[in-house]
Amino acid sequence: KSENRGNPRKIYSYADLSGAEWAAEYIELLTERGVINGDGNGLFRPEASVTRAEFIKMLVAAFDIPRFNEASEFDDVSTDDWYAPYVAAGVKCGIVKGISRESFGAAELISREDLTVMCARSADYTGMSLNNIREGVPSDFESVSDYARDAVGGFYRAGIINGDTDGSFRPRDGATRAEAAKIIAELLLKKEVVK
Repeated sequence: KSENRGNPRKIYSYADLSGAEWAAEYIELLTERGVINGDGNGLFRPEASVTRAEFIKMLVAAFDIPRFNEASEFDDVSTDDWYAPYVAAGVKCGIVKGISRESFGAAELISREDLTVMCARSADYTGMSLNNIREGVPSDFESVSDYARDAVGGFYRAGIINGDTDGSFRPRDGATRAEAAKIIAELLLKKEVVK
């Protein structure tokens, strides 16, 4: 009888995770929990950029935040929009604000620093406190906006975010679906450890 002594190939829920192995376990975890899903054709599109609407939906779903069907305070969020209940939930519990008083910026790509700020507010909302596992900040910390410095520094020291190979965070760059899934899953896993 023959035995397979090699490592069996991991079977993923999506056909396009072979280039995103570093995030695959996080993507799978959030898929199992109904936080994220693919495009309906068996693909996750890990390198696709994430909009502000998509990200607030992920956060609200991940942390089981109650959703609301109510008129939005933003001109660019209609009660008919799929993301309206998620935006309302995020605003009500203080996780997210608009890009201005009138606009939420639903279709705008979320920046890496804004993504981190929203995750930090989610942690606060759920009563989490993060433990530092290292010192320091990303190498380009000086380019992080003032309002995002506490979040970026805290998440870096907690090991939830890491710099690129050169140690930079690139705070104003957009985030991919894989990056968004990883940071939310890391936060959820830390939350469950401290329960």
